[in-house]
Amino acid sequence: MTVITEPEWDAEQVAWLLAAAEYEGELNPIGIPLDVATDPKNQFKFKVPEGPTVDWSMQALANGQKAYYKDDDPKNPMNRSGHLWSAKLRD
Repeated sequence: MTVITEPEWDAEQVAWLLAAAEYEGELNPIGIPLDVATDPKNQFKFKVPEGPTVDWSMQALANGQKAYYKDDDPKNPMNRSGHLWSAKLRD
């Protein structure tokens, strides 16, 4: 018996995915297109809010890492390669 499966992605979906990846690759770390962010005409046109937006998940992650590694001996540091961290929203 031959089993025929449908492709997971059709041509239009692949095209949208590739276009999105290309677009995202042209953004700087704060989401501004590189051609806008690096245009000399824009040198003094950007403004920064008075304070940062806090990413609470990243703050919790940093606090958890700091607490976990607080007893790390600088003379014999813990091998941290392979340590995977995550944060989960509490109910």
